[in-house]
Amino acid sequence: MALQSSGAISLDDMHVEAGGSTGTICSINDSDIRDMIDKADGANVSFNEYYGASSSTFVAATGGSTTTSGNYKFHYFTSSGTLSISSTGSGDGSNTVDYIIIAGGGPGGDGRSGGGAGGYLTGTFSAAAQSYSITVGAGGTGALNPNNSSHGANSSIAGVATATRGGKGAQYQYYPYGFAATDGGSGGGGARYLPDGGSGTSGQGNDGGDTNTSTNPGAGGGGKGSAGGSPG
Repeated sequence: MALQSSGAISLDDMHVEAGGSTGTICSINDSDIRDMIDKADGANVSFNEYYGASSSTFVAATGGSTTTSGNYKFHYFTSSGTLSISSTGSGDGSNTVDYIIIAGGGPGGDGRSGGGAGGYLTGTFSAAAQSYSITVGAGGTGALNPNNSSHGANSSIAGVATATRGGKGAQYQYYPYGFAATDGGSGGGGARYLPDGGSGTSGQGNDGGDTNTSTNPGAGGGGKGSAGGSPG
């Protein structure tokens, strides 16, 4: 914790704040003590300059678009890039990085079946002074011919966590050769003749909705908040 803001400060107080052990030999010209108030080697210094001084460091990084709120800095990536951490947290400074990762959503099917939402993943990791590759997955592309549609893409922080792309909605236009709904972060919705929704990934999303065989045309894809609905 930081040194007091008034009253007597001892050299031992400074030494302990800088990470030393109380009662051990130190000098006010030691680099770890000088660094708390950004003093050069051999510079003149008075003890009251150390009021409120701290040896704590904070995570510093570049990459993405950034905003700051209080003691928190946010890095937003809307396309793939790199998060470069130049310093880590110590002392009273946290070394924990919180993240939210959202994958690309899946495409809907040809029978009003919804595509599943991309996986939504949260967590933390301990910062290291290194670069982290950030991948932002695109959404899937729908097509009448299921062979021409594409899933969404995964999003990730390399070496930390990956959010799973959303599942495709079922496509029955070519029944009995249609394509069933697929699994994903959230599963795609079922469709006529292919009624089962795809499965969602635990902790990232939900299952796609099921439909009632030939009675209803399609069901909703799964979302993070709840499963996709089935038509009434």
